[in-house]
Amino acid sequence: MDEFDFYTVDEMPKKLKVSKNSVYHQIDQGKAGISIPPFIKLGNLVRFKV
Repeated sequence: MDEFDFYTVDEMPKKLKVSKNSVYHQIDQGKAGISIPPFIKLGNLVRFKV
């Protein structure tokens, strides 16, 4: 089975070299898997699967 790392919204801007606002905007626009990695939402928590 493959191992995945999960990252928070606070950690992703550093990895993608974009602003935190940009990450939130791309989540809102539904661009998971296109310009940001796929993510899962658990209640109010968002975790990126990398």
